[in-house]
Amino acid sequence: MRRKDGFADTGFTLLEVIIVLLLAALMMGLTGIFVVQHMSSQEIKATASNISSVIKRARTMASANWKTQEISFDMERGTYSANGRQYRVPAGLTVSVSDAIKGEISDGTYVFNIQPGGQMDGSAVILRGRSKALLIKGDPVKGAEVSVLE
Repeated sequence: MRRKDGFADTGFTLLEVIIVLLLAALMMGLTGIFVVQHMSSQEIKATASNISSVIKRARTMASANWKTQEISFDMERGTYSANGRQYRVPAGLTVSVSDAIKGEISDGTYVFNIQPGGQMDGSAVILRGRSKALLIKGDPVKGAEVSVLE
């Protein structure tokens, strides 16, 4: 359709442009929220997997060398170490230890002793994130087991 001045009536009104921009901003904002939540969920899983691997490796070393292995957790600094290597827990995650006798320990240093036969005391590591908590405990068959803490 042609207007009186001879130009074609094409293009978008200001209201249409504003609506499209608002919808685009809304979608970008929601996407950002989901990406951040997914990243924090992956971060806690990766850290739990790493702690589990450290426990499994220490059990293997204890059995192979017939020598007690230690895994040390420093809850205040957010670090853990084994076999001379130190690992850092990512920011936003906290580590505590569930001891069979003392209960939950969330400050100071705690040392797991893994005996030459691969036996580990009844303690477990608790890894907490913003919305999830994982329990990592020694397992006589698998070496270490990760489960969701309710």
